[in-house]
Amino acid sequence: MITSSANPAEILEFPLELRSSSTTAVSASALQYFQQGMAELQEGNAALAVAALSQSVALSPAFADGRVFLGIAHSLSCEIYPAI
Repeated sequence: MITSSANPAEILEFPLELRSSSTTAVSASALQYFQQGMAELQEGNAALAVAALSQSVALSPAFADGRVFLGIAHSLSCEIYPAI
């Protein structure tokens, strides 16, 4: 069961191991878009996060963290099929 937070202004912190990627298959541009997308997610801007994370995945298709958080951003934008 998922319940909503009592404090809607509460900041969601992602685990540290998901915030930084140690993979070498990520280009600098892809990593920059990923960081921008993560910042947009933190601010609650799911649509802007989708745009940035989509660019990240387009530049580095094998970047797993980019794909995971793109799915999360899609789900927060109520775009269920792209999220899956």
